[in-house]
Amino acid sequence: MPAEIARRQDRLNAIAQARARLEQRQKRTGFLQFSLRGLHRVQAEWKLVCLALNLRRMGAMKVT
Repeated sequence: MPAEIARRQDRLNAIAQARARLEQRQKRTGFLQFSLRGLHRVQAEWKLVCLALNLRRMGAMKVT
């Protein structure tokens, strides 16, 4: 019985580690793919992505 308890504890630890890795990956996730189709729509979407990134950077800047 102690071997079964140890096996289950190891499995729970592995699940907790996998969950932590997933949460870290989700925090790092940025722009991965376009939502729209067509060159003009993709260009417009890319401009919005760049705008959002620049606004985010500006918001993080310290004004002195």
